[in-house]
Amino acid sequence: MKRRLASLIALAMVGTIALTSCSSGSGSTTPAPTNTDSVQTEGKDYGGLKYLRMCSGTQGATWTTVGSAMMEYVGSAVKDMGVSASNGPGGSVANCRAVANGEYELGWAFTSTVYDAYGATGAFSEDEPMENLTHIMSIFPSQQHFVVPADSSIQSLADINGKVVNFTPVTETSYTVNNKVFEAYGINQDTIESAGGTVTLTRFNEASELLKNGELDLWTACIAAPGSAVSDMAFAPGIRFVNIDEDKIPQILEQLPGFTEMTIPAGTYEGVDEDVRTVGTVGSIFCTADLPEDVVYDFLKTIYENWDALKAINPTAFGDLDVNDWLNGATAPIHPGAEKFYKEMGVM
Repeated sequence: MKRRLASLIALAMVGTIALTSCSSGSGSTTPAPTNTDSVQTEGKDYGGLKYLRMCSGTQGATWTTVGSAMMEYVGSAVKDMGVSASNGPGGSVANCRAVANGEYELGWAFTSTVYDAYGATGAFSEDEPMENLTHIMSIFPSQQHFVVPADSSIQSLADINGKVVNFTPVTETSYTVNNKVFEAYGINQDTIESAGGTVTLTRFNEASELLKNGELDLWTACIAAPGSAVSDMAFAPGIRFVNIDEDKIPQILEQLPGFTEMTIPAGTYEGVDEDVRTVGTVGSIFCTADLPEDVVYDFLKTIYENWDALKAINPTAFGDLDVNDWLNGATAPIHPGAEKFYKEMGVM
C-alpha cells in the first residue's frame, strides 16, 4: 500500500501553485439559473438512492457557499428520480470520517487530508485505513492564513509564545497544519501557554469575532482566498498577514504530504499590499467506492454544465480552473463514475 500511496501523492504537486489573480473582495455573486437539460436521468434509479448528502465547510467558508450551490443544481437535475440533494457543514478531517462511515454520500476535503485518511497517517493515525474513499473532482487551492490585527506586535510566527492563538478545532486540517508550522519554530501549545498565552480551538468564523473584539492575537485557517471572514476582519479592525519564513518551508512541507508553497497575492484583501508567503493544498470532492456509478457521473455532468455559474461565486478562488484541472492532486483512486466522465471529456 505504501508504494501505491507514494505514486498517488506524486500527483498532489500538480496544479497546486499559487493563485495568479487577485481581488479586493470576496467576489461572491448569486449563481445563474441552473442548467441541467443535458443531464439524462431517464431509466436510472441510482441504486435506490433517495438522499444525496454532501458535507463541505464551516459557515463563512467558500466551500460551504459553493457546495450549497452545487447541490441545488444537482437536486434540480435528479428531482424526477426522487433524490433529495443537500449540503451540510463540516471540516476536512471530520468529513473523511463522515463519508467513510456512511453519514454522507459526498464530502469535501483537502487532497492531503484524503491522503492521510486513505493511509491512516497524520490526523488518522489511530483510525483504520479508509481505503473505500475515491476521488470525484479537485476544486480550487486553499492557503493557510496567519492573520493578526494591523497594529499587532507580532511580526513573525516566532513571536506567538505568550499570545492568544487560535489553532481551530482538531477536526479541521488547519489544526494539523498549525501544529506542523509552529513546530518548525520550536513552538507548540505548551510553549504558548507556559509563556502566559492561551490556545483556543474555535471554528475560524467564530474566531474572527474574537479578533475583531480584541480577544485574539493570531487568527488561522486553511481556506480559499479570498475568504469572507478575512475580508470582514480586513474591513474592521484592519489586518496584517504573517509570512512563513522561507527557510522554514522545506521542513514544513516534509511534514505535510500534499501541501506546497503558495502565495496569497497582494490586493486579495483590503489593506494587504504585499504578497503573502504560506503553504496550501488543493480541495477535493470525494465519495466511497460503492456509490453508484450513475450518481457520480451525473453529479459531474451537472457541475460541468453549471461551472461558469459556480466560478462566479468566487472568481479569485476559482481562477482559470476548468474540467482539465479536476484530477489535479488526486490522492485516492478515481471513482468509476468519475473515470467514465473524464474519459468522455478527454481528460483521461
